[in-house]
Amino acid sequence: MQSNIIKQNGKVFIEGVQKLGWGLGKENTFMGALQSTLNTIGDDVTYEYLMGISGAAFRLHFHYPEWCPSSPDATCGFDTSTVAFKALGYDTEASFMEANDKTIKDNMKVKIQQSIDKGKPVIAIDLIKVPDWGVITGYSENGDGLLCRTYYDDPDSDDYSVAEKWPWATFIIKDKKKKDAEKKTIINSLKLAVALSKTESFEKYKSGFAAYKYWINDLLNESLYEDSEKAKEKIQPNAWIYYSLLDSRKAAIRYLISLRDKISIKELDKIIQNYKRIVELLFENLKHVPFPWQLKDKQWNGEMRKNQANTLKEILPIEKETIGYIENSLETV
Repeated sequence: MQSNIIKQNGKVFIEGVQKLGWGLGKENTFMGALQSTLNTIGDDVTYEYLMGISGAAFRLHFHYPEWCPSSPDATCGFDTSTVAFKALGYDTEASFMEANDKTIKDNMKVKIQQSIDKGKPVIAIDLIKVPDWGVITGYSENGDGLLCRTYYDDPDSDDYSVAEKWPWATFIIKDKKKKDAEKKTIINSLKLAVALSKTESFEKYKSGFAAYKYWINDLLNESLYEDSEKAKEKIQPNAWIYYSLLDSRKAAIRYLISLRDKISIKELDKIIQNYKRIVELLFENLKHVPFPWQLKDKQWNGEMRKNQANTLKEILPIEKETIGYIENSLETV
């Protein structure tokens, strides 16, 4: 066993896995879990670096025609997780379980335990409450119990949480190969920013400029809200996609600023300033984009949707201009 492996009270766990949580500037749960995992095994990457090199910082997905909170997930539509692993040079082993298949679960259990015993946390989804990503940090020696870090942990406690559910997807970090050269990784991330913006859809997810268009049109289509129950179903995904967009563009700014000393990007200052303006606009309109629990006795009404649509309308041409700057810069890097 590795030196950071603790065996105590019938449990085996990795010591010192960093905490996850909402409001820490790491709202993309997969990238947050990936950072926590990689930092634990000695790879000192930052959240904004992972968001940048994977393309997640530049992405907007909008599941259509149904609005779905899976839209910002790093692995849905265009899979940014695969890009991140490749850029960093890691082999990974993914496992997926359907309908509580016992054979698959038993295999997952063995692989999880083997990874923990090597001092490597396991990235997993749907450990507590809802299907967000977290990190498996340990296991019970007698049974199916898992210890974890998730976005739903008690912020006042350093203890690991006990998983409420068995995950239906896991990523195990394997050996690290030679990663791509830094310049190549950066250029690929800028190319991704262009591709994700200009490609209309990936599977059922509208992407980039098209995602803005469909999202705006639906916000202004009042016929979609005549059925109050169906209208309520849109509140959660709408807010989550919006907040995730804000988080992504914040990460884009930090990522791009970090590139100043690494590579010469012709239009870098203009790109950064545009993303700062987008963040300002998104932040200014937050009061019109409530989560269900923020509404209390209030109603998510047409005026709020109109304000949000107008904000997105103002942002879209800035996004298009920014991608133009990135395209111009790619011609000279």
